[in-house]
Amino acid sequence: MFLDAFQNDDIHTMREKLFARFYTAGGDGHVPNMWQEQAMRFLEALFTPLSYLVEFGILSPKFTTLRDYLELPHIENLAWSGVVSGGVAVSIDLKEGDGRCQRLYRVMIEKCRSLRRYLERLSGRWTAGAEESVPQRKRDVEDRLRVLKHHRYITEEIKMEMARLL
Repeated sequence: MFLDAFQNDDIHTMREKLFARFYTAGGDGHVPNMWQEQAMRFLEALFTPLSYLVEFGILSPKFTTLRDYLELPHIENLAWSGVVSGGVAVSIDLKEGDGRCQRLYRVMIEKCRSLRRYLERLSGRWTAGAEESVPQRKRDVEDRLRVLKHHRYITEEIKMEMARLL
């Protein structure tokens, strides 16, 4: 049976446990490496909107929710479009929803600022469109692959520390 190490923790405790792992992973005097530092910046940017969505009752404060939001499509949906697609049975479009969702969307724009900055810094935001030329689309695909690779390195650091907590 799979034991969820975070099952009794709130979202803030999950964050603290993960950050503590990064600082203690290498023993006394451990200084996080470049990927670990980027992973911590990513987690900081990610926990801000996720904490709000958990407190608002949209997301569950479960390990699986956090794991879902390590995936780039869920992060991009939330940061760029206001769509909650990870950790829920059905995607929720905050921008197009009822009045409650639209109010939440306006707050999420602010809460996702650091997350959008993270996405922009990965290697540049991927914006391939049908109207672009073939060479431009090819560069966009190459950029997207670079973004995915970079994000994978960052999330692997997080997943290793999550696994050590289980």
